[in-house]
Amino acid sequence: MDVLFDDNEAEKAERTSLLNELDNLVQGQPFSRELWACLRLADLDRLRFILTQVRQSDQYYLTGLEATVRESKLLSYWKQQTRHVSRTSSVAARPSQASSSAQPDVSESPATPSTRPRKLQRDLCLQRDGHKCVITNSGQPVEVAHIFPFAMRDLQTPEARAQRFSPWKTLKLFWAEEKVNRWLNAIQATTETLKNLFCLAPNTHAYQARLIYSEIY
Repeated sequence: MDVLFDDNEAEKAERTSLLNELDNLVQGQPFSRELWACLRLADLDRLRFILTQVRQSDQYYLTGLEATVRESKLLSYWKQQTRHVSRTSSVAARPSQASSSAQPDVSESPATPSTRPRKLQRDLCLQRDGHKCVITNSGQPVEVAHIFPFAMRDLQTPEARAQRFSPWKTLKLFWAEEKVNRWLNAIQATTETLKNLFCLAPNTHAYQARLIYSEIY
């Protein structure tokens, strides 16, 4: 499974150190929550590069990154604020114990030809992840969540990807190009694929949806 990062203990310590240094360098300047979410989850190589640029240019490099994140509307797409929320959004593995959500629970509806493939992919995700949250390692209740949301499918055309502030271009500022391309390929046909699903505890899933990130180690 290719989630955003899977640090070992040494890499976790380095990530924390890099973020702390970055925080010290900006000297309390108010950069957006959206930018910090990207920085916290970025590839270590990209985070090292960003820190080097900030050391050399003071805060100007981060100011440019923040503008790019804002203009790309990356976080609006991630939070599905650019379209009406779809019935295909994440569904609780155990609806009776799941946190409240604006999404109707399609798993409680009678099975139809269109819902059976989704249910199969979600069942496979639960089996692969051992019915545990991949971040906290807690057991039931868990929810099957998307790594990338349905709304990102609207940005797959060559024309959309060529735009100056394409969200896909913005992602490559924080993650390796080959990783971003794998994410793109994973959702080309549908977001309901095993490669694009993972299990989260209800609270962790809510944090993901609202972009509330911290050092969860």
